[in-house]
Amino acid sequence: MNLYVFDYDGTFYRTKEELRKNILMMKRVMAEGHIFVIATGRSYESFIHEIENHNIEFDYLILSSGAQILSKDYKVIHQTTMDIQVFKTIEMNYIKNQFDILDQRYISLLHNQKNIDGIHSLLKVTYNVKKSQMNSILKASIQSFHDRDINIYLLPLQNYDLLEMVSSQTNKAKAIQKLVDYIDKPVQVIVAGDSENDLEMIETFDGYLMENHDKTLKISKKKIAKSIGYILNETLNLS
Repeated sequence: MNLYVFDYDGTFYRTKEELRKNILMMKRVMAEGHIFVIATGRSYESFIHEIENHNIEFDYLILSSGAQILSKDYKVIHQTTMDIQVFKTIEMNYIKNQFDILDQRYISLLHNQKNIDGIHSLLKVTYNVKKSQMNSILKASIQSFHDRDINIYLLPLQNYDLLEMVSSQTNKAKAIQKLVDYIDKPVQVIVAGDSENDLEMIETFDGYLMENHDKTLKISKKKIAKSIGYILNETLNLS
């Protein structure tokens, strides 16, 4: 039994036409008894709209870059929260002083909001920051100082850079391992992604890096995939 874990934006969803084809292919894969997981940086509030708009079927969801694992009926299997007081210190001393922030979102179990007031279980924080050559240097510096507290990722988008933080106790690879333990059956894990928050799972599970990946990524081992169909053909001979 294969456990397919695909990132969403830039991997499973690149164009609407390709998304439609991928959804149909994964329905066939699940019908053959394999397991399909979407592992995305998106929150529940964000991704539920994608599911409804595109009628996406899946077995499990890994959301907020590993901080939340849900079953197909949206039961919470596991979630990893951040220490809010530690995070507030990092935000005040580093993030707000060093980045040109355009927007931010504080993500809890079901909702996103623009301020942290009232949040008791903080899964993830994202910042839209103005593009700068210094962003990657600043991000690396913060990570080195607070490696025990947070994992921080920088994702370059078209009009801005996306900075996201989760607890150091989670990432997509750790979430996949928790899910494998939960499923408690022998599975072959097959993963694919295109961005910095996918690197841990690609390296841990010898996964695929999409050919449209962020070219600034530093990864020691990689298999390049042209598409989801390419991966399925390699692993299932499914055309």
